[in-house]
Amino acid sequence: VPEQRAFISNAPGAATQSLIESISTKIRELLPRDLDLAQVLSETNLYIASLLDTPLAWAFANRSRAQVFYTMRKSLDAEPYFAKAVQLFEEAGMAGEVGRTLVGQIDNLMYLSRYSEGLQVAQRARVALEKANDVAYLPVLEIALGNLYYRLNKYSESLEHYDLARKALEHSDNVLAIASIGLNRAYVLTEMNRFDEAVQSFELTKQHCERHSLTLWGAMADRGISQMHFSRGNYSTALRILEQVRHKQEERGDARRVGLCDMDRAEIYLELNLFDDAANIAR
Repeated sequence: VPEQRAFISNAPGAATQSLIESISTKIRELLPRDLDLAQVLSETNLYIASLLDTPLAWAFANRSRAQVFYTMRKSLDAEPYFAKAVQLFEEAGMAGEVGRTLVGQIDNLMYLSRYSEGLQVAQRARVALEKANDVAYLPVLEIALGNLYYRLNKYSESLEHYDLARKALEHSDNVLAIASIGLNRAYVLTEMNRFDEAVQSFELTKQHCERHSLTLWGAMADRGISQMHFSRGNYSTALRILEQVRHKQEERGDARRVGLCDMDRAEIYLELNLFDDAANIAR
């Protein structure tokens, strides 16, 4: 970072608003894949903002820092950066960026279990996005609200917001958001004991993920389908799906998700009174 600062300080015309915005975009692309580099770039952005010293520069830099902390699950650290970014975007008169920043803040507040604040922020976000006519980002707000109501165990409200997002994105090329909605709807439908609809949502999401090479998301859908079979007593089918998912995650080198598959497998073995098999997995 000191070397970066020296280069930026000495290079003529290097510190510009467009540079800050480019780095901000790069940080979003890096998250959550490369947290270390994203963190370094967020510090660089704050330094460039100090050189420019304008509300807009500080706004983008603060939001990038907030996004990095949020991804690191350091939500308490992220919160003041989100709040400052919102204030600065408001000073710059950029309603769309205010709305987008507030949507990110909703997710952060949710991880802090500050749900009532999250709902208040959502109202502000909707006003800002509608003021900016930011139609493309309103579905992201609906997803955030769906997540928040799910955490509050208000499943009907959660499903309503996911369905609004799904309808808005049905002709969109935002394949990640569509996968997210499909999985989240399935989880909500499961909690509502609407198992046939939940399985259908998992299956459709899996097909979507396979079409768009979203391997990780497809594996999550598979785990969901396995859990549906488990809850219905179809243990052999659930185990077969989990073995397939586990093999894929081993190939990807994703130890965490291999572990999650093993936890699911152990639970099934315990249900079948196969205690030795469950113990072997636990080791």
